[in-house]
Amino acid sequence: MSGSRGASLWLTVVSVLLVAGFLYWLNLQAQAMENEVPVVTEDGQSELVEFIPAQLAAEPGSVVGQTGVLRDISVAARLGRGVFAVDLDGTSSYPILLSPDEIQRGTQILQGDRVTAYGRAYTLNDSIRAAWVEQSAVDAENAAAIPATTSFVLADSITSN
Repeated sequence: MSGSRGASLWLTVVSVLLVAGFLYWLNLQAQAMENEVPVVTEDGQSELVEFIPAQLAAEPGSVVGQTGVLRDISVAARLGRGVFAVDLDGTSSYPILLSPDEIQRGTQILQGDRVTAYGRAYTLNDSIRAAWVEQSAVDAENAAAIPATTSFVLADSITSN
């Protein structure tokens, strides 16, 4: 019996050392991951492009993949809790989708408001339009009013002017 007690003591010591070694290694891995994350500074803001309303009206697909700002633009229609259309040139409108954070904050955009939208442009197609309606970002009765453009801006930030 005394032999089994000695073995259990050694097993306890070895297991404690293994756990301590694992936690040390895990700490080193976490520190290495922190060093790999790029730091975003104000200089990163220079990557924002200016979305030009005339360009969006003529070639909406040309901005896909770009992050930018659409400044002081008039809201043509509110299509639901998460999507609205802006007036580009008096004859063309362009869809803006609010980010989940903006929707959760309860951001209200109304027809006639003047806003500045910061975000990224993405391709827009019929399946995305249908998903907007399905997920209640667009009211079902406004589904046909979603502008027929080839892109949209996912707005991470909206400010009223």
